[in-house]
Amino acid sequence: SGFSSIQEMRYLLWGREAEAEVVEAKLGRDPGARGSREALIATLAFRDDGGNARTATEVLRPDSEIARGDRVSVESIPGDDQAVRVEGNRDLLPLAIFGGSLLAAGAFVGMPIREAREPVTKKPRPSPPAGPKRR
Repeated sequence: SGFSSIQEMRYLLWGREAEAEVVEAKLGRDPGARGSREALIATLAFRDDGGNARTATEVLRPDSEIARGDRVSVESIPGDDQAVRVEGNRDLLPLAIFGGSLLAAGAFVGMPIREAREPVTKKPRPSPPAGPKRR
């Protein structure tokens, strides 16, 4: 989706890395999923580039090997307290789909423009087929 693409682009352009400590890690229900999908919910504590103490909650796959007391690398976006994720927990598929869609749209717009800019060659019109003469 477009929102996921924008979020990934923000991490790629402005994301900052930091070391975080896992304060809590427990299996529970994924709050962002429909139904009752299980997930590992980890609370992380770290210091950002400005030295400010921050905490964040990250929803991970249930088979993630993260436990309380572990140190993990996180990515955060300065100025956005909600934009924190465990490093490597990225999804580039929406970005690829969005980029591919932009390329396809550009091609569909560009092809008619390119054809319209080609010089017109004047070819003689074919004469109509000979038929019976009318009187």
